[in-house]
Amino acid sequence: MPNDLRRALPLTVLLAAACASDGGESGASATTGPDATTDGSPPTSSTGATGDESGTTAAAPDCSASRLRSRWTLPEDTTCLGVGMDDGAGVTVLAGEDDSDTSKAVLHRFVAGELVWSIEHPPPHDHVRPYALALRGDGVAVVTGFAADPTPGSFESVPWTVAYDATGALLWEHVDTSGACDQPPCRMGKNHGVVVTPGGEFLVGGERGLYVDVGFDMTYVLRRYDASMGEVDLHEYPTPFNDDDDEASALALRADGGVIMMGQTHNMSFTADLWLARLSADGALERVDTFAAGDDDVVKFVTAMSDGSAVYSALADGFYAARIAADLAPVWHVDTDWYGPVLAGPDDVVFAAVDDNRVVDKLDAAGERQWADDECLAGPGAEALGLSPDRTQLLVCRSYEGATVVEIYDAT
Repeated sequence: MPNDLRRALPLTVLLAAACASDGGESGASATTGPDATTDGSPPTSSTGATGDESGTTAAAPDCSASRLRSRWTLPEDTTCLGVGMDDGAGVTVLAGEDDSDTSKAVLHRFVAGELVWSIEHPPPHDHVRPYALALRGDGVAVVTGFAADPTPGSFESVPWTVAYDATGALLWEHVDTSGACDQPPCRMGKNHGVVVTPGGEFLVGGERGLYVDVGFDMTYVLRRYDASMGEVDLHEYPTPFNDDDDEASALALRADGGVIMMGQTHNMSFTADLWLARLSADGALERVDTFAAGDDDVVKFVTAMSDGSAVYSALADGFYAARIAADLAPVWHVDTDWYGPVLAGPDDVVFAAVDDNRVVDKLDAAGERQWADDECLAGPGAEALGLSPDRTQLLVCRSYEGATVVEIYDAT
């Protein structure tokens, strides 16, 4: 199943939000507060007939005290790839298209629920494909992914990273064009994840490779960027099997300022194993391990826990979310419907959007679902998750009733 496939299922129960208001000149709309539905009418506890022969009725859920606090609509229906809130409560959304003919990266910024600007990044080549967003406290946004090589017939991809400030001004852009040759394809690479360090720098994880003999010799890469000067440091690490399909799919910041990188690698039996690398804050490789969780492992998201363990969402024999200890020993495993985003919250809870017809769930340290019985969270799952700086508000970006929306939930 392609990594970029995203499902849009109909919302079966309206979530609570506030009175509708205009979201700015760009056409975005906003609803805020827990006391009104999305169409502006008050929530009700309906006892209308269910249509069964017995004539019994079923009450609709009372969402007047829903965890949902606000909802804002993006100017166009698109795919959510990242969402974050800065220290001034400004919210930046990374949206884009993943079709090979229409790939693009678009940033939207909301302040007090109003859309203040939208920027479509001019592609340096035929197209860019964004993967991830990190937002610093001052509103500087870094987007990472890959760009296509413009050489006709090259079919090459090159790692790409770009930064914008809180006003929408372009700060810098970096495209890794190393390893060019006379007859492409001879290079490939992608940047998959980005995090902000406690010191305000950005770490970007991905992979790159050059064509050697009959295939690509792949390496994992961790790049370090500052806010104004672009790339200042690069570390490369060998992949376990140097296979064309080796990927560094996910990146997460550790509590000590280091990072974990996670992805999949194809071993000699032509099945994919997962790998997890631990890197220090200065990029030194502390440890890397491979492990099998199924017949053909694909990881999508990872988040780091305070005790050195990690929670990730993946596909093996089926979709699942799992927590593994620092030594890779299994802690818990939950079968899911999707490998959507996972995000560590306060007290080692995990917010996870991994099920059909559920916006998001909250898992405790043992993997038990805390919000499973909340009928007001019914609906298509989140495509991107984020937390407010004080970690009390959960940011969600997803498809909803034919539109793309940003929602803020009570995270406590």
